[in-house]
Amino acid sequence: MEQHYLSKLILFALLFPLICRSQDIELKNNFFYLDGQKFFMKGIGYEVGATPGELPWARTFNPQVLHADMQRILAGGFNTIRTWAPFTDQELNLLEQYDIKIIMGIWIDPHADFSQPSFVNQARAIVTDVLSYSKNHDNIIAYLIMNEPLPETIAAAGYEATVDLWEELIGIIHEQHPGRPVSIANTSNGTYIDPAVFDFSAYNVYIYNPVTVNYLHGYRDFISYLSNLNVPGRPLAITEYGLSVSPSGPGGWGYGGNSLQQQLEGDLYMYKALVDGGAAGSFMFNYSDGWWKAGNEFAHDNNPEEWFGLVEYSSLSDHFGQERPVWAAVKAFQSAIITQPRSSEIYGERVPVEIFLNDTIDRVEILLDDELLYEQLATGSYLQDTLEFAVPDLFDATLVFKGFDASGNLVKSEEKNILITGREVALPSIEINITNDNFWQSGSVEVNYHIEHSPDFTPGADLDYIFYPHVGFNYGQRFERPLPTEGPVDFATQHYLAPNVNIFTVGAAFDITYNSFRKRIVNQLTLSRINTLVNGAGPHWGMTSAIRVAPNPAGEHFTMTWDGPPGVANPDYTLYDARGVAVQEGNRVAWGRPVSIHSLEPGIYYIRINLEGKPLPFVQRLVKY
Repeated sequence: MEQHYLSKLILFALLFPLICRSQDIELKNNFFYLDGQKFFMKGIGYEVGATPGELPWARTFNPQVLHADMQRILAGGFNTIRTWAPFTDQELNLLEQYDIKIIMGIWIDPHADFSQPSFVNQARAIVTDVLSYSKNHDNIIAYLIMNEPLPETIAAAGYEATVDLWEELIGIIHEQHPGRPVSIANTSNGTYIDPAVFDFSAYNVYIYNPVTVNYLHGYRDFISYLSNLNVPGRPLAITEYGLSVSPSGPGGWGYGGNSLQQQLEGDLYMYKALVDGGAAGSFMFNYSDGWWKAGNEFAHDNNPEEWFGLVEYSSLSDHFGQERPVWAAVKAFQSAIITQPRSSEIYGERVPVEIFLNDTIDRVEILLDDELLYEQLATGSYLQDTLEFAVPDLFDATLVFKGFDASGNLVKSEEKNILITGREVALPSIEINITNDNFWQSGSVEVNYHIEHSPDFTPGADLDYIFYPHVGFNYGQRFERPLPTEGPVDFATQHYLAPNVNIFTVGAAFDITYNSFRKRIVNQLTLSRINTLVNGAGPHWGMTSAIRVAPNPAGEHFTMTWDGPPGVANPDYTLYDARGVAVQEGNRVAWGRPVSIHSLEPGIYYIRINLEGKPLPFVQRLVKY
C-alpha cells in the first residue's frame, strides 16, 4: 500500500504548482475575509503523527502520510484544518503545496497555574519558538493558544492573571506574525470568559454535554447564543464537534457507543445546526481515530476518545486508513453551505440568500411547495441574492435548496424552515430574576421566572428549565414542568450552590410553533464570582450588538452609542474595577454624551449596562490609560 501511495505522490508533486502566497486577512461582518473574499471555514481537526503506533509529540517527518491526508481532505471538500499542537517548519513547507488553510494550535497546558512566573515564562518561550518559523507561512490564517481551560483552573490562578497570560501571548503573535488573529478553543462551560480578549471566538461544542447545549437551547440555538455573546462583527468558529463510534457507550448521539449511521446523522445535524446558528466555520472532530489517547498507541482501546475519526485504521500497520460512511455525507453537505436563510429565523418580505459553493456545484435551485422559486447558474464559489415575497400577515415557508453538477446530477438537497412576515411580530418572552443577593454566601440560589405568551404563536406543552454549575465537564441539572397556554406564567425554583462552584447558569426554554414553523424561546442568566461578567440570552440580548463603547482604551472619557432602531431609552451603567468592585455609575445617560472617567486610576474596568431598570447581557472591558 505504501509503495502505491508513493508513486501517486511523486506524480502529484511533479504536476502540482506551489499554492501558498501572501494572504490578507480581515475579520468583519462576523466572517473571515481572505484577500477581500468572504470565507466560510469548511474545516476538520487534524493531528499530525497520530497514526497507529505513533505519539503526535514524538513523531518523525512522514511526507507520504501528509501528502495522502491533504489530498483526501481537499477531495472531501474541506478548505481548512485545525490543529492542537503546531506543525514543524518542515511540515508547513510541505503543506504550502496545497490550497489548504490552517488554524494552528500552540499547545499551552490548560491545566497549569497561569499565575506562576515560571509557567508564564515557559508559555512565552513556546510561543516565541513556534513563531520564529510559523511567521513565514501565510497558509496559517489564525492561531489557537489554548484548548478548553476549565473554570476551576482559571479560578485557582485568578481570572486577571489568566487574561494577562493570554494577552501577552496574543501580543507576541501579533508582533511576530502581523495580521493573524488569535483565540483560544473555549468550551461550553467557558461562556463567562470575556470574548473581547480575543480576535475571534472559538468554542468546542458537543451535542451531548452540558445541559445548556443538550437540553436548554438545543444545538442550533446554543450556537446562536455564542454568536450573540461575541464582540459585534467578529467571527465565531466551532473548533470541535462530532460523535464517537467506540464499541461501548450510550449511543444515541451520546459520548461513545454510536453506530456508523448515528455518527453520520449526528455529525450532519450538528453541521447544519451550527450554520443556522450563525457560525463562520467549523472543524469536525476528527480526521482520523487517535489510538494514542487511552495511553497505548499500539492498540485501539475501547475508549470513546479514540473513535471520533471520519477515517479509521484497520491495523497497527495501516497509516492511510479508510473513510467511514460519514465522510461522503459530509462531502456532499459542504458542497453548498447555505448561511442564509437560517432555519427557525423570522424574516421580512426580503429574504437573503447566501451560499458558499465548491466547484462541483454548477446550478442552484430553490423550491417552495414543489414549485421552482429561484434558479441560478454558479459563476464562482459564492452566491448572494435576495428572494422577495408579498405577504400581508405570517407565512411559514419550507424552502428546498438543491445543488446540481454540470451533468445535471443532484449533489445536495437541504430544507430551510423559516417564517416570513409582512407585519411586526410579537415573540413570547422569559424573564429571570434571582431574588436573593447573598447566594454566594448562603449556598442557595432562588430564581423567579416570568413567561409572557404571544397571540401569534402556539406554545409547546412543556417548559424546560436548568441549573448548571460550571465545574469541569459536569452535565448540570434538567427539569420540566407543564406550561399553561393562557396568561402570564410565574414560578419559582431554588438550587443548591456547592462551595466549589464559581460560575453558574440558570435558564428556561419552550418551543413555539406557527403551522410548520418552529422556534425555541430561551433565556438564561450566567453569573460568575471570578470576574464581573453577567450574560444572558433573553429578549434584550439582540440589542447588545447595537451598543458601542468608545474610545477604548479611553483617557478622560468614553461614550455609549446606540446603532439600532430609534426609540430606545437612555442607559444606566456601572463601572467595576478588576476586583469586581463598583467604582462609578450613572443613570439615564444620553446616548453619545461623554462620560468622564478623569477620577479613575489607569487600569482595566468593566462596564455593565441596564435599560429601563433591566440588566442587559452586556459587559465590556474598558481600558483606562
